[in-house]
Amino acid sequence: MLTIDFLGAAGTVTGSRYSITYGDRHLMVDCGMFQGDLEITERNRDAWPVKAHQYEALLLTHAHIDHSGCIPKLVADGFDGPILCTEPTIELCELLLPDSAKIMRSEGDPLFGDEHAQAALALMEGCRYYKQYEVCDGVGVTFFDAGHIVGSAWLELEFDPLPSWPDQRPVHLVFSGDLGRGLGPMLAAPDRPERADFLV
Repeated sequence: MLTIDFLGAAGTVTGSRYSITYGDRHLMVDCGMFQGDLEITERNRDAWPVKAHQYEALLLTHAHIDHSGCIPKLVADGFDGPILCTEPTIELCELLLPDSAKIMRSEGDPLFGDEHAQAALALMEGCRYYKQYEVCDGVGVTFFDAGHIVGSAWLELEFDPLPSWPDQRPVHLVFSGDLGRGLGPMLAAPDRPERADFLV
């Protein structure tokens, strides 16, 4: 079984987060914060589809808060696996996640504390573009340049076939993240995927 639960960025543009089940393993792509009016931001308190500690890894496309902002909450709820992203994404998150904790504390209704932001940063592992990294047994990920902000990526996940699959070949799942337009002088144009069984 390979399934995706769309936990955000559906019906609203914020809160990008996807829960993947692969056999008996659980992964997450992005873990963004819902932003906007109270009806939307209350979704930041939604329960995860599985217990936070059951996620083996988190893959982060880029540092914007609507993609990264709830990572410390996932950590506060028990997640302690690796967070794979690009090195520039880590550097930006070092600024954004503690600042997010500070803003919530000043507003009096925090989802997480600075200690959870720091714990999340300690779990982050820098990855380079165009090199495949092992996420867990049977799953690899390659980061490609998304041309959106510094360090932004779209992801190609490769899943080894499970014994129950009738077609015994790897499955390629692409997550776009946010893509740049390729028109500015500061960032390269987004790379184009060459293969995808499923495109999100």
